[in-house]
Amino acid sequence: MKTAQLIILILLTYGTANPLLGQHFNTYSFDRPVPVKPVNSVEEEEAAPLISPKGDRIYFTRTANVVQFDKKISIHEIWFSDFLEYGWTKAVKAFHPLNDNQNTAVIGFKNNGLYLFGDYSGGFKNKNGASETHIENGAYTKPQSLEIPDLKIKGGYYGLSMHSSEKILLVSKGDSGNEDLFVTLLTPEGQWSELINLGPTINSKGYEIAPFLSYDSIHLFFSRGNQTKDADIYVSKRLDDTWRNWTEPERLPEPINSNLFDAYFSISLDSTVLFSSDRMGSNDIYKSKLRVFKNLPEEVEISSIEPITLTEEEPIEQKIELTAITGTTQPIPELQNKSCADGYAFFDFNKSTLTITAKTKLNAVLERLKSDPSLNIELVGHADYIDEEDFNQQLSEKRAASAAEYLISQGISSHRITTSGLGELLPISNNESDIGRRLNRRVEIYFNTENNFEIPPSNRPTLSNKNPSELKEQPLKKEVHGNQ
Repeated sequence: MKTAQLIILILLTYGTANPLLGQHFNTYSFDRPVPVKPVNSVEEEEAAPLISPKGDRIYFTRTANVVQFDKKISIHEIWFSDFLEYGWTKAVKAFHPLNDNQNTAVIGFKNNGLYLFGDYSGGFKNKNGASETHIENGAYTKPQSLEIPDLKIKGGYYGLSMHSSEKILLVSKGDSGNEDLFVTLLTPEGQWSELINLGPTINSKGYEIAPFLSYDSIHLFFSRGNQTKDADIYVSKRLDDTWRNWTEPERLPEPINSNLFDAYFSISLDSTVLFSSDRMGSNDIYKSKLRVFKNLPEEVEISSIEPITLTEEEPIEQKIELTAITGTTQPIPELQNKSCADGYAFFDFNKSTLTITAKTKLNAVLERLKSDPSLNIELVGHADYIDEEDFNQQLSEKRAASAAEYLISQGISSHRITTSGLGELLPISNNESDIGRRLNRRVEIYFNTENNFEIPPSNRPTLSNKNPSELKEQPLKKEVHGNQ
């Protein structure tokens, strides 16, 4: 049995490039969490899991007993596991200088480097703070401290979470059992602001720890508990730029939360969820999936589908043809979610009807499905961030359904097609630009066979594994202006 040493693990991971779901969890579900066996040990505690942007490495912390100044103490150190073709490798302790005989953790990623928990200039003193390191000549440099006001507190407990923008640092700090959440922002002058208390809606009379901020910097995940109740994972939506006004936090549904300690929630680009839980009697890292399902009708009305004439078949590309999509030669914003979809169909503003270009793409899909009866297809709809989340969710589902209806009208069985919608949750480009929003109005196409196997977490978004007839049909909201 592992020893309960979580009291020192008040730290957390960074916000990955994924603007997560909002307050309406009746639309979403989570897979049953399973332990990540190569990461979890028998005797020690694991926490603070964080998947690298490429999805090929999990960083996490593991407790260790060390001797400092002739005194035996317990600390948490950085470990990692890599994803190879056969799965996750056995966990390995990170090398010096990432581990330096003090409390450490990976709290975020930077270009060619990491953000770290702790101030490495303090020797064995475990000084509070945050640091950064980068790879130089094939090795990590000595971590350098970030100058953050009010962070180097004496005593108490604190945790850190660097947002993917590298401009927002979430902080939990306070006496044990009474921690609150704060934020510090990087100014245009390159200085970190004074800590801002997130306000009474977030900070309760109990404790709040383990903050995680979605890519859009709107949705905050954190854990809340008190003296009589172990921590549960909650989510809240930021309402303005003061960082003090939030929606009422909502407890994540089963099976993410249990009746024991649950914290350190993070989510990767493909909707893989990682968190730490004591539900089996020892603190381990668990993996789940965020899923959104949409049913296809049994009878498809095809009278509204416009017939088209193709001059030639278009192959399914594994890259997005950006110039054709945007219709412009101006610079293309960097893709933020480099998914491994087999193809894409893009949509006009506020529309779920197929364009000529989208139908051309789907005709290439048709040929592949007809030539290989063992293939099934998953269609995942998306929208940009304009308008309400509920509306965007419905529109993304309608876009996936439109693509499915076209394939069915051309002779593909509905039982070979699965659709889902992720609303505004997984943009592949910057929603602040017109070109970026055009790229985000899409359906992603994934081929699979009946004998699926586990794949690296960077390869797919969350998809339904049920065929359309198994999913409950839900009415869709009528499209209106103002959404993309």
